[in-house]
Amino acid sequence: MTTIAPMDVIERLVTSRDLGFAPGYGRRHPSSMLRALGILLCIVGLVTTGRSVFAAGAEATLHAHNATSTTAAVCTTPGTTAPTNVAFTVHTNGTSKQVTTLDGTVNPGSEINATFDVPAGCPVSVALASYTDVGPVWDPATVTQQVLFQSAGTRFSAGHYTLTVHVPPCFFQVDFARGDVITHLTLANDYSGSLISAGHG
Repeated sequence: MTTIAPMDVIERLVTSRDLGFAPGYGRRHPSSMLRALGILLCIVGLVTTGRSVFAAGAEATLHAHNATSTTAAVCTTPGTTAPTNVAFTVHTNGTSKQVTTLDGTVNPGSEINATFDVPAGCPVSVALASYTDVGPVWDPATVTQQVLFQSAGTRFSAGHYTLTVHVPPCFFQVDFARGDVITHLTLANDYSGSLISAGHG
């Protein structure tokens, strides 16, 4: 599980380029105002939320590593790397809901529990990661400005597991995928081909 300190997130978010200042002029580009607003909202959310949400993420790794290795379905194709029976529980403002996708079901500040089975003979790396973003939808032009907020994952053998992360209190992206957590997203280094479910907001 990876947890990024609030001030580290803020430092990486606040740059003259991200806030839309034109080099040498000290003024904003009109097209960057939404981006600047998103960053400022994220900073306010991080400051008001405080460090408790980051510390809470430590539970994710403990739960995942200590998950009971119950009997899972036998892998029909040895070497297949795909978790089965994937489900999510999303906790937001004191309410919880069970869903089968992260798309349209997650809000800023939510806690996400991802449960899944790993069939016998099919060990697989699984990652659940949340990122701050500069807008409410995925944009290839700003993908490199996403900052890892919280993550959990490792390589799993046969069994039943749960991973938990928190969503930033601002614009966000959250990904559940096969493979390792990606610390710095780019167009050439993302979850394409391994993504199981994703959400934006």
